[in-house]
Amino acid sequence: MLQIPLKQRLELLEEAFPKVSRVAVLTNPANPEQEARVKETKVAAQGLRVQLQILQVRESSTFDKAFLAINKGACSGASSAR
Repeated sequence: MLQIPLKQRLELLEEAFPKVSRVAVLTNPANPEQEARVKETKVAAQGLRVQLQILQVRESSTFDKAFLAINKGACSGASSAR
């Protein structure tokens, strides 16, 4: 599967939807690489003036709660921090 860095995903999202202002990022805290990716994404989001909603999803049974939180947070987009 093609791995697109989160920073680039945000840039593409902002290019496709210039009015995007809030984006949800799903993370798995059990993955040791997640912390660095989330930090990189936060820096990119600041440069694009996009607010992030970071949601931790440890297992598939918690996706429903995550998507409810995304809906409640009025996010314009979502991505995973694979």
